[in-house]
Amino acid sequence: MTNITTSSIVLPKRVDGATLDQLLRTLGLKLLGEHDIFFNRYETPTEGWTIVDSDESPYQKRLVNGAGEQVAKVFYKESFHSGSVALMIPVAKPTICLPKRVDHGTVADLESTLGLRFVREHELFFNIYETPTEGWHLVASGVSPYQLRLVNGEGVQVARVFYKESFHSGSVDMITADEALEAAA
Repeated sequence: MTNITTSSIVLPKRVDGATLDQLLRTLGLKLLGEHDIFFNRYETPTEGWTIVDSDESPYQKRLVNGAGEQVAKVFYKESFHSGSVALMIPVAKPTICLPKRVDHGTVADLESTLGLRFVREHELFFNIYETPTEGWHLVASGVSPYQLRLVNGEGVQVARVFYKESFHSGSVDMITADEALEAAA
């Protein structure tokens, strides 16, 4: 019989974007009990779990599992003695960030027509999509500083993207097959 040694870690009680049960199941953690009024102690499935700094903010850390993979964001403001844990959904395929609003179509059209797959929301006005191949990117349109072009992995323009940074919003405009042929010419 093999003895498996596990360790424990302390995390904020509040969980963002998931339930406590989802956090436990997804990460393989076991709730050991309350650490204090704001934190719980969890048993980790393997040794080596740790919380490390991130480059995003002094209040944002990363929970790293025993294999060295970042598995959750941990937000903590010491002056407020509170924080939260947000699961990081691992994405194996390449992704692109696009405005949530779709003109002349729907998110379902982005999926069925372009082969994009919705992964998750990103901030208030954007979504993250998995792309079917590498190389999808946004390029300047030459028409307006607020108009970009979504180009697929083969270099073909597949949509117009309107974005006004001062408003932190935008839209994706589906283009017709004729427009795509015209843009390629």
